[in-house]
Amino acid sequence: MRTANLHSDPTLADTDGDGSSDGYEIDQGFDPNDANSKPPIPVVQPSFVPINEQESGVYGPDFTTPGVDYQENKYNGGVIRNDQSVHNYNVHVSGDPTPNSSVTAIAPWASHGGGGNFSTRNSPFVDGGGDNFTVRINGYLDMSGYDPGQYTIHLQSDDTNYFVMNTVDGTVIADDPNCCAERTQGFTITVPGIFPFDNVFGEQGGGEWYDVAISGPGIPGIVALGDTENGSPPVYPIVSK
Repeated sequence: MRTANLHSDPTLADTDGDGSSDGYEIDQGFDPNDANSKPPIPVVQPSFVPINEQESGVYGPDFTTPGVDYQENKYNGGVIRNDQSVHNYNVHVSGDPTPNSSVTAIAPWASHGGGGNFSTRNSPFVDGGGDNFTVRINGYLDMSGYDPGQYTIHLQSDDTNYFVMNTVDGTVIADDPNCCAERTQGFTITVPGIFPFDNVFGEQGGGEWYDVAISGPGIPGIVALGDTENGSPPVYPIVSK
């Protein structure tokens, strides 16, 4: 019978450096002082078809490339609407109507335009932004090193955001239906893991910016997804597993 010394270093969140938090290891009956003793890390499959759709339909994170998949689509006037976040999400994800242009890239974080919220990264839009456009970002959020607990997604935009994330505990949906207030959606993690997320920002006209952020145990304040320098959990593009 294996016995373990469960007295971990109180100054560290992950005493043995195995990527699993001390609190979760102890809760699951593993040794937080032994890097070879850790619970399995679940990689959740997305409920959505990601930007980089794969024939296999089985997905995982690309640990070699930090950041998120980014896709910016331009449309004719009247397609994207400043008070219809779900409509804007469905337009982008469905491909109907076909955009006039579409540019894909890897972006480091979920903060574009001059919003000045949360991490205030405010990166320029990859294809210049403007009017009548959407930006879709998706990736894997690595919560494997965080404790179970209550977390919050924070959205803010001019004009809309619609956010989906799949966790072991279920699907998290956060809705930001119009400019310019902060919207929040709490969620509970009982099993830490690596979770796929998807967000579509929509802009009809005028100013354009969006921010998607997270807060909770082990995260300093409110920080844009991917802004690891300021304390965000790591994010990775979605690839075939």
